[in-house]
Amino acid sequence: MTATIVKVLTKYGACVACRQKRCLAPSLIGDGAPWTSARGDAAPWIMLPMKQTPREILSGCVCTRMDAGGAQRIAWSLLKGFANRGHTSKLVFLYTKRPAYPVGEDVSTISTCRPGIAGLIGIVHRLRRMFRQHRPDAVISHTPYSNVIVLPLAWLTGIPVRVAVHHSLSGSYSRLVRRLDRLIGATSVYVHCVAVSEVVKSSFQSYSREYRKKLIVVPNGVESVPDAIEAVNSPFARDVLVLLNVGRLSRSKRHSVLIDIVERLPHAGLIIIGDGELREELEDRVHARGLSSRIWFSGVHDHDVVWSYLKSARVFVFTSRLEGLSLALAEAMSVGLPIVASDIPQNREVLTTKDGKRAGILVEPDNVDVYVSAVKTILDDPAHAGTMSGIARQRARELDLDVMIDRYASLLVESGES
Repeated sequence: MTATIVKVLTKYGACVACRQKRCLAPSLIGDGAPWTSARGDAAPWIMLPMKQTPREILSGCVCTRMDAGGAQRIAWSLLKGFANRGHTSKLVFLYTKRPAYPVGEDVSTISTCRPGIAGLIGIVHRLRRMFRQHRPDAVISHTPYSNVIVLPLAWLTGIPVRVAVHHSLSGSYSRLVRRLDRLIGATSVYVHCVAVSEVVKSSFQSYSREYRKKLIVVPNGVESVPDAIEAVNSPFARDVLVLLNVGRLSRSKRHSVLIDIVERLPHAGLIIIGDGELREELEDRVHARGLSSRIWFSGVHDHDVVWSYLKSARVFVFTSRLEGLSLALAEAMSVGLPIVASDIPQNREVLTTKDGKRAGILVEPDNVDVYVSAVKTILDDPAHAGTMSGIARQRARELDLDVMIDRYASLLVESGES
């Protein structure tokens, strides 16, 4: 098992933040080192005790990158949800890429930058000591790297309930991690596997029967928008119709298509919420096309600010080609925002109500002409937009955050008592 873990660790090179081959903070390697808290970014795992011990849930985020991603948001929601149900919980990040969550008793990070091989080995050592110190009864791990590293450690230290959560299609994992996940998930290391959507679950159909019988679907939940949240003022001229997109600036999100759409809608402006490796490239493209006055990159915001932007927009345009169950779409629906989205199985699932109604217009991916036509349909037909808004709110209620938290909590309790 140790050799397997080290094989995973060798996938990482030098620290991308400090460019050092060894980047783990020295204070974390010694047995007497204090637990370090900082604002972190990575992915999530969670721990929960049994009846005969005081209730404690230890939640931690463990992944290669954070960028205010969906997996991290779900871990954060579970942290708060378990606390509201009377449990003590913790969210732990392996390393910090971008500050995203408030730090305190419940949120910690181990390394201040993305670690290299030596740093990851040190992190594994620190996690093992942490598991032995806290002795939680359950661990929920989010993201593939976390699943194949954290859950074997939990198994080796005798933690009885170990849950792997899949937020993405199995084919999106690296070849090495996919092989390790197949191998480890077919053993008793994974007690349960959670897929965030039916589409994600179906991507594991080629896996072994031992693996597939552990898979259940727990859809990502979305919280209700607080009544006190007000729409933010538009950054554009008064007569510009506001379109909105929320997502990490990466290839899979297809922001280049969004630029093409806005170029063909002279009375529309686009606000893009998020950040990522393509920001400079996209900003250069916007400037080169003379669209700087109509496309605004607003960066990463606190959740309440995102709600305000959602309330200020006329249409939510979503061009992504790779999702699990999009929280961005779920949040847009929660404010009743009409949606135009790429027609991929994941988006069809999240936008379809239980009684078969569609909370948005689905468009052939990368077909700019059809995107433009769909946006115009919403902007030019208030009655149609109002109907879509009502269906969106209905679908958002079906993706209730409390239901999601209860599903995870009951799963852990039932597992722990079995």
